[in-house]
Amino acid sequence: MRILMTGCSRSIGAYIRERLLEQGHAVFGVGLGGPNLEMDFNLEAHEPLHYEEELSYVFNQAEDRLGGPIDVLINNAGMTKIDFLENHSLGDFSSVLNVNLVAPFLFCREFARRVKNDEQTPHQFYPSVDRSGYLKGRLRRIVNTSSMGTKISLRASPGYCASKAGLDALTKVFAKEFAGRLPIIICSIAPGGIDDTEMKAQAIRELQRTRGMSEEQATKYFSQSPFGRGCTFDEVWKLYDFAVNSLPEQCSGTVLTMPGGMGV
Repeated sequence: MRILMTGCSRSIGAYIRERLLEQGHAVFGVGLGGPNLEMDFNLEAHEPLHYEEELSYVFNQAEDRLGGPIDVLINNAGMTKIDFLENHSLGDFSSVLNVNLVAPFLFCREFARRVKNDEQTPHQFYPSVDRSGYLKGRLRRIVNTSSMGTKISLRASPGYCASKAGLDALTKVFAKEFAGRLPIIICSIAPGGIDDTEMKAQAIRELQRTRGMSEEQATKYFSQSPFGRGCTFDEVWKLYDFAVNSLPEQCSGTVLTMPGGMGV
């Protein structure tokens, strides 16, 4: 399949991308660090009137590189700001929402527009449309990266928790919009406490700063789990493998959780 993925130049995103490539999928990665196209998803870094043109350019580049329309969109890019509320600026809050919620909304919208156009004007890639309007054999997918932060309260992370909760809400809204109208299924994946990520390292640093913890105390606090450890990259990958390759149509709109002990 042809996959457009954001936030896959490092950490868990890079791991997922490599596993998808191993399966034989073609992946076009976009975001800070690319690896195929660099783009900052914070709208404040763009001229607002040009953002939609940039998105169109991203999809055009991906389709040209991959040799046809996108089959799967993975919205994986994300960021956080961890600090007490009184230290959050409006810019801090807006930046997190822009990257975690607004950018996925815009990517989903561009994807849906292109799928609708494919359906209305069949071409060499999808020549046949059945009577229900579904392109035969071409059920497209959107996978959004959420967080267990939507299920439990993460201290001093208002923008992160709010944006990921909003992303789950959009996932459910879009699932209803697409059902029976466009050949797209959509889900969210919500892991918790992934080991060896920059976000975990940032959380540990901020716990030390905001709560006066030692590094050992902060690491233990972050990793409070009945399993005695966080989620591994390979465990999280299994959810993406299922979402990309096997998610049934009747599961559209679902949030696949991997608590990692959080909220258990």
